[in-house]
Amino acid sequence: MKLLFVFVSWFCVLVYSQYEINERCITPTGFNSTCVPLSGCDLIQPLIAAAREGNVTARKLAIAYQCGYDGEILICCGNMATNTGPQSLPIRHPIVLEDFDSPHLPDRSVCGVSPPETDKIWGGQITELDEFPWTAALEYVRKSDNAIAGVRCGGSLINNKWVVTAAHCILDIEFRIFKVRLGEWNVKTNPDCYDLDLTQPECADEVQTFGIEKEVTHEFYTKRDSSNDIGLLKLNGVTSYTKYIRPICLPPPSLPPAKLDSYLTVVGWGMTENGTTSDIKLKVDVPLVSNRICREKLPPSRPISRNHYCAGGELDKDACRGDSGGPLMRSFKNNPGDLEQWYLEGIVGSGIGCGRMGSPGIYIRVSHYTKWIIDKLAENNQKR
Repeated sequence: MKLLFVFVSWFCVLVYSQYEINERCITPTGFNSTCVPLSGCDLIQPLIAAAREGNVTARKLAIAYQCGYDGEILICCGNMATNTGPQSLPIRHPIVLEDFDSPHLPDRSVCGVSPPETDKIWGGQITELDEFPWTAALEYVRKSDNAIAGVRCGGSLINNKWVVTAAHCILDIEFRIFKVRLGEWNVKTNPDCYDLDLTQPECADEVQTFGIEKEVTHEFYTKRDSSNDIGLLKLNGVTSYTKYIRPICLPPPSLPPAKLDSYLTVVGWGMTENGTTSDIKLKVDVPLVSNRICREKLPPSRPISRNHYCAGGELDKDACRGDSGGPLMRSFKNNPGDLEQWYLEGIVGSGIGCGRMGSPGIYIRVSHYTKWIIDKLAENNQKR
């Protein structure tokens, strides 16, 4: 018990990642393991004992095994390095990110490739013409009279025929999805152009527009608490990949989870800080918040489970109306020289208001639904 107290005092309840109890994790030595409470990990006790005797290397290594906090410290329990001499520092093995074993998803030479930021656009929140080329704009009509209602939700292209979005975007009572627009930037123009020096405009390809062949929503989606708020749209044609249209990668099991307080990116045409929707695709970075803190910030009517991410809570920085169904993303580069890939971490769900201080947004955690997505694609015999 004394060892446990000393170890807790080192941590000061500092949380490094978003693992939860019994989730897969990766040890500091690069091995797959399981995130468990500290009290349930006997393997780490020799490290704690060595650290108590003043071994600085053992102390640093023990702390490196922390994988989260959920009422108590969580440890990635497995493959501990118990020899703590000067020559035994752990070797960090490169994480091998495997492609999904599915003919229905593109490999990482195709997905998640977005041009590096160039800051050509002033202000920082306006995207480049070819930035985040998997973003889909969902255009609606009113069910009662088929009147055009504009873009009301977003989505993410995951192969050349399927878009993932939120279930509530598909099951809207008043409106139905009329078109899916890919390669969109400014919803008022086609093709989209911008002119930096008023002499040589840069223009994108024309937007590719598709109807809906099939809508799929999660069988256990419930509107009351927004659980399992995920759906798929099958396009009525096959899109061609271009500089402006490309799928995003789904997160494989080997992808390390995003760290708490790290920033993820949301993209869409939603409500801006002045209360109007944007014609141009915008981006905003939002901090990842622990689910425990999120539960404290939000009312009981918004239950948070391990199938959710919480992010945001900063003033005027949030996903908002019109961004529903759109992507919560992060880029990942495993080693210097590797191609930077973007992964779909979450799907914009709901929150309290828009960009309100201390009110995080709720996102569906895509890594918990990749099997569901792949199964649905397979049911429809969709080749990539």
